[in-house]
Amino acid sequence: MNLDPNLMLFTYYKNFFPVKEISEWLELDEFREISFCSSEGKYMRYLTFADFEEFHEKLTTLVPAKIDIGAIYDVIPAKDIQKKAVKRELVFDIDLTDYERVCCKDKSVCDKCVVLIKVAVEILDYALRKELGFTNLGFVFSGRRGLHCWVNDKETKEFTEVERQEIISYFNTCCDKRIFSPEYTEIMFKYSDYMKNQNFIDISEPFTEEDLYKKMFIRLDKDVTTSHAHLIKMPFCIHPIPVNFRFLSVPTSNDFTLEMCR
Repeated sequence: MNLDPNLMLFTYYKNFFPVKEISEWLELDEFREISFCSSEGKYMRYLTFADFEEFHEKLTTLVPAKIDIGAIYDVIPAKDIQKKAVKRELVFDIDLTDYERVCCKDKSVCDKCVVLIKVAVEILDYALRKELGFTNLGFVFSGRRGLHCWVNDKETKEFTEVERQEIISYFNTCCDKRIFSPEYTEIMFKYSDYMKNQNFIDISEPFTEEDLYKKMFIRLDKDVTTSHAHLIKMPFCIHPIPVNFRFLSVPTSNDFTLEMCR
């Protein structure tokens, strides 16, 4: 049984979407930009809400197909006024389309290449906690074929774009300057069957650290991390395509809503 898409979204936003918790986490007020995207692909930018009740009312009225989070500004943001983004969460984006894959192309994903997401999570978790000293991390499905890592340590909201770029450079240095961390290598080696499954190496021949870093090391979307202006998909919102909560698994949003309404 399939619900009408708008009815499904309305039911989800009204009864199951954690609007109060999301609002508290984002410190939602009239200086924070929220963006809605309709099922027809029309974006509504610079929406602002004084509190979670107002946010929830707008969700159930407009029933957006997608919700994105913007920055916190120095003024109540609007399209045609001068404004400056002063705070934004530190987020890292992993997208499988940035990797070389034989098993899948473009937007396709399978069990073989999802291994790259596992590698990215373990490397990010280790590096951000053990090497950079962050403590509060959250990993969420970003839609289609990717993952977002949210760093929720309070001070990171105020990082400048230069400071954010330095963190990206920290990871890029590993490959650019051939600085192969034993800890990163150990993580990738655990999943090294991927190299054979993709036919990157001859199954009878050993592979090098450099092979692992070229094919499996974490690849980050720089703009998502560095740019204060970049919108980021809100955790717990519905992903219009393919309306799944996580890779290659049920429930879909339709199945979830039907199950919870029983």
